[in-house]
Amino acid sequence: MAYHPLHRHPDQTAILRGLLERAEHLPPGHVAVLDLDGCLMDNRPRQVHIIREFASTRGIPQLYQVESEHIENWNLQDTLACAGLAQQHVDALLPDLRSWWNQRFYKGEYQLMDQAMPGAANFVRSMHDRGICIVYLTGRMEGTRSCTSASLERFGFPLEGQNTRLLMRTDPRQPEQEFKRILCCNMGHMGRPFMFMDNIPGNLRAFSRIFPRASLVFLDTDHSHEEHRLPETALRIRGFLF
Repeated sequence: MAYHPLHRHPDQTAILRGLLERAEHLPPGHVAVLDLDGCLMDNRPRQVHIIREFASTRGIPQLYQVESEHIENWNLQDTLACAGLAQQHVDALLPDLRSWWNQRFYKGEYQLMDQAMPGAANFVRSMHDRGICIVYLTGRMEGTRSCTSASLERFGFPLEGQNTRLLMRTDPRQPEQEFKRILCCNMGHMGRPFMFMDNIPGNLRAFSRIFPRASLVFLDTDHSHEEHRLPETALRIRGFLF
């Protein structure tokens, strides 16, 4: 489990081409539901910036060792260990660094540091060009809409007003998985979902129960330490290059 955005494989090629071919032959009124963080967008540059900002402010040059490839999950302790920091040093830094990270990671100005996954914008545009309604379903907060839209525009993703929707949380107390489950249960008015793409296994399981005939696509990038159990029908990809 780790980002491999430049990954290419015949199986991945077959999956991505198969989805586009299926979209080509669907009648109007179908929807593709796509996650952003860890899916269409690589947020590791955001995380590295936050850690290095902390390092610069607190005078901890060792933290400059952290690079994007050291981020394999949502656990800061694992990230620092992967970067070669001694456990003793990690234990001393972690509480303060975690607080610093939490105060910044979800802010729109930091989200602007994300990069699109290579090939993601081309894939989504190709889906959109085939008449599919694109629904970006993200756990980001509504207050970051302008920054999120700016990122999508910068990387060439189809935007709102062009047969697309951007659905975001309005209640920070609501867990992301609950937000997505409720939205999925009530998105029939947008069209018939034929594909759901996410990097969180629990979200895929919830969607499969609501729309059992939809294609489920798992982006094998990063996620929490939750149970790593995918629906049997889920298709696994590492990126969007084919």
